[in-house]
Amino acid sequence: MASCKYLNVQNICTQTNTEPSRDVRFNTCLTSRQYDCVHYKGKSSSGCFITTAVCGTLNRNDDCHELTSMRSFRDNWLKKQLNGEAEVQEYYTIAPQIVAAINTLDNADDIYNGICKNYIMPCVELADKGENLACHKIYRAMVESLRQKYILVEV
Repeated sequence: MASCKYLNVQNICTQTNTEPSRDVRFNTCLTSRQYDCVHYKGKSSSGCFITTAVCGTLNRNDDCHELTSMRSFRDNWLKKQLNGEAEVQEYYTIAPQIVAAINTLDNADDIYNGICKNYIMPCVELADKGENLACHKIYRAMVESLRQKYILVEV
């Protein structure tokens, strides 16, 4: 499985020579890795880019527990924190780049499995228990680690 073969690193669709909207880019080009963007007819998502890519690798649905828990953490806790909205917006900027970079690699599934084991599942377990500060620490570590590894240019 690979990301949309038409979307380049600059988020320009090589088929249309345009930049798809954030929703199209997320739903079709980056995280629905089993589809070409011109054929995908999936439902809308609410933006958990890395978690969605991880769950896609594990063949989990868009409404699986992990995605639901992380979205709840984001919407009901993180966005309400000082600088939380800015942190979410930063994530929306860099996460698609991270996912696109991972999706170009032959071992993308292994990488996503590692992200699940090392970051997503521990964060979900903590968020489910209401331990949001601890979950946030793991979340930030994940984003920073993946940024350093997969984004070559500072955003």
